[in-house]
Amino acid sequence: MAGNRYLIGFVAGLVVGVVVTVTLQRHNPAWIDAGSQWMALPGHTRVGPLPQAFTTPAQAYDYGATTDALTPAATAAGPMILKVQLGAVSGNVGLSLDKPDGSALVSKEHPLTASDSGKIAYFRLTGSQGPVSLLVRNYADQGHTGSIEVKSATYAPEARLDAKAVAAINKAGLY
Repeated sequence: MAGNRYLIGFVAGLVVGVVVTVTLQRHNPAWIDAGSQWMALPGHTRVGPLPQAFTTPAQAYDYGATTDALTPAATAAGPMILKVQLGAVSGNVGLSLDKPDGSALVSKEHPLTASDSGKIAYFRLTGSQGPVSLLVRNYADQGHTGSIEVKSATYAPEARLDAKAVAAINKAGLY
């Protein structure tokens, strides 16, 4: 009889543990590091881990920095949301997703100015995009450089985002 009580208590504890774990995962997604190395352009100079500041060339639409392809886990199963925490921004800088070989943009470009300093930029990652990189470039400001500090780049499954996270994304815009 005592053995049955222990077994019932054990099973009840397991059920409660699973319910709590699933609830926490659904409402508090763990943002995972996107795991890419950054390169300053045009020299393809590898830089250390984030946070990093990048300056764009004075040529309109010229590239200032890019990443290696984001970790396959971020793009293989979709949809995922990529969250890029920004620091200081000056000039006109564009942030977007592109193909790792630089051949094409795969998202809308997020135009950034000084008023975007300290904000978060969000991008949707889908399995159909294939491998993607983050790209920093001059956003149509001929003759002037721009700069941006990227503090972090993380991702989470879109289905696990809670209402507060979805509201923040909707307010900031999804690119």
